[in-house]
Formats: sequence, C-alpha cells, structure tokens
Amino acid sequence: MPWLNRMRWPILRATAMPKANPKLTAKGLINREALAFFRSKKRKQSFDYRDIWLYEHALAFTVAKMMDDDLLGETQNAITDAIKNGTDFNTFKKRLKPYLMARGWWGQQVMGDPQTGEIKKVQLGSTRRLKTIFHVNRRTAAAAGQWQRIQRNKAFMPYLKYIPSTARDKREAHKQHYNKILPVDDPFWSVYFPPNGYRCQCSVRQLSEKQAQREGGVTPSPKIKTVEYINKRTGEVSQVPEGVHPGFAHNHGDRLNAVSQLYAERMAHKEQISHVVALRKIHRRIDTYINTLVKRPNFTATMIPPLWLNPILRDRHRLDTVEYRERSAARKAPPSYFNDDVNLQALIYLYAGTGQQKGEIAIGQPGSQEVIELEHDIGYYVNKVNQTPLPTRKFIIIYSSSGAHIMPASPNK
Repeated sequence: MPWLNRMRWPILRATAMPKANPKLTAKGLINREALAFFRSKKRKQSFDYRDIWLYEHALAFTVAKMMDDDLLGETQNAITDAIKNGTDFNTFKKRLKPYLMARGWWGQQVMGDPQTGEIKKVQLGSTRRLKTIFHVNRRTAAAAGQWQRIQRNKAFMPYLKYIPSTARDKREAHKQHYNKILPVDDPFWSVYFPPNGYRCQCSVRQLSEKQAQREGGVTPSPKIKTVEYINKRTGEVSQVPEGVHPGFAHNHGDRLNAVSQLYAERMAHKEQISHVVALRKIHRRIDTYINTLVKRPNFTATMIPPLWLNPILRDRHRLDTVEYRERSAARKAPPSYFNDDVNLQALIYLYAGTGQQKGEIAIGQPGSQEVIELEHDIGYYVNKVNQTPLPTRKFIIIYSSSGAHIMPASPNK
C-alpha cells in the first residue's frame, strides 16, 4: 500500500526494559471516590465522640477532645495524604505524632468539658488513639467510595454479598450477615453496609445475576431489627440497627439518603403521617444542621431553600447511568456530565448560597439559578454547536420546592 511508504515512522531504538517497581501494588492506587468523600468533610470540634452523632459523621470531620482547628486541619490533611498515597499507619504516625506532641496534644491532661463545665482528666493523643483515627477514617471513606461505584454499576451487577470479616476474632453480631446475597437497593444495605463498628473488617462484593446464582442464590430480604439507644451525652434517643456500634449507626457516603428514608418510615409510623411528609421533615432537619456549618451570604434567614439533591433529577448528568444514556440517545448532542468522583450532594451542601445569580429570580427562590466556580475541574460541559466536551470548574444549582438540581456550566461564561 503506497500510503504506508509516505508516512513518517518514528525511529525505533533497542532500549532496555524498565525494571519493575516492587513498590507498585494495588494498595498504591488512589481510591478517588474515597478521597473526594473525605475531602468534602468540614472540620468540627467536639469534646466527646457522642457530640457528633449519626448522619453528622458523613459531613463533619472530628476528633474527640481536639478543640483546636489547626490540629484538626493537620490531622485531616495527614489522613487525606494517606488515602491519596496509599500509605500505611506507621508512615501516618511518623508524620502526625511529632506535630501533636509539639502542640501539647499527647498523653493524659486535665480539660474542662465545655458542655457541663466539669474538669476531667482525659486521654489526648496516644498510639492507640492514632490507630483508631487512622483506620476509622480510611475505612469509612473507602466504604463511601465503594458505595458510589456500586451505584454506578448496579445495572449489570445488581447484587451485593456480605463477605465475612478477616479478623482473627470475629464478632458474633456480624456473623449472622455472613454470605448474605441481596439486591443493591435492598434496605438491608442502608444500615448494614460495612464497616459496622470500630476495626470491623467485614466487607461486601458486587455480583452479577449469574455470579449470585453460582454463589448460592439471593437471600430473602431480612427484617431490620433495631434497639433503643440513649446518648447519655445529649439525652437523644435513637433506634440503632441491632449489632451495629452506635457510633457507626450512620451512613457512609450515599447512605445519607438511605438512612433518611429509614428514619422517615419510623417517624411516619410514630406520628401517624405519610412517608412523604416524614421525609420532608427529615430533609429539613438535615438542611438546618448543614446551614450551621456553612456561611451562605446569598440566603436570608427567612429564605433558605431545600438543599436535598432532587431524587428525580440526580442521575441526569452522571455518565454511567441509564437516564444519561437515554437522554444522549434522544438528543443531537450528549448532555454535560460530572466526573465520577464528584459527590453532587456534597457540592450543594458546601457551596449553595455562595455563588453568582443567573437570571432575574433571587437566589433561593423556586426557579432561581446560581453559578459557582471552584478551583479545580469537576466535569465536562458539552457545547451544543460542535458537541465538544469542555473541562469545567463551574456548575449551576437550580432551586425548587422539591430539592436542588445541579448541572455542569460552561467554562467560558
């Protein structure tokens, strides 16, 4: 073929094959979903782990008795780097321990409880506490990242299998769930998706239809049993899933929606109201709490819109969803889309009420739109004229009475 002779071919030189890097392992790969989840957390000071409760842990990063924001920030940065670089506990400890000791946050000290005024002798930093901080935050962040991937892949891998703990001493309360195979959307996973306690080493594996059948078939959906738990710190009475440590009776990542649904069901039964009304109450309570963490200059005290991600529109700009593919097939140009590791609910919670108004309706009113620009790209805006996907760090929040909708915005406007 004559056109082959006209092509400019690179000169190929014999070179030695690069030596394999023995340090490059699966542990060294970045878990981008886990990293995005952990980075989205706001720092919040607490004297006791029970001061931050249930769903609050999905939104706030806290270390009990670490009452200094600089200390919290350095600790969060150390965990962030550990997730990003795949480093082990010893590397984490070598970085953080000298800093904490230099700042006086180590060993036993006398502190005043800001809630009660009581003077107590308390344990601050120790190797054991650092291990707990390291493992809990890495495990919960990894679980949140895994849940996001599970949701993206559930169309062709619709089942999850509860994998037994790898710990030497297995917990009796967790053994009852071993090898259960249930649909991804079964309510069971909204409360029993591991980890279910400190140093819990249970896990899940996602299965296709054929794999589920080969491994024993789908398990009947179990009844979720709860026990009453009284938070002696706050007096709050909660219904905690049986066998789950109270400190872990909250969502990891996308479990925020699942847990709110579960609590809405209980509220509806207790108060004799519809599930929809109960869910709105739950959402309003969450929004109220979130608004205590974030300053929103565009909202007034009397005009704070619902900040819950509108469930009907949540998959419109997710590349690996059925709704996105259907919309792409029905349009000349594919819709704009977010990167896989972007937590849409976190974007709304963190930045709503802080951007630029788009249109004539005041921000926060139903139908209003707000444009927000970040320091890094979060997705792609597809130009309708030439259908070119353009990286963008801008997004639009559209407010309504049924929740907020979010979409990538043009980087050039």
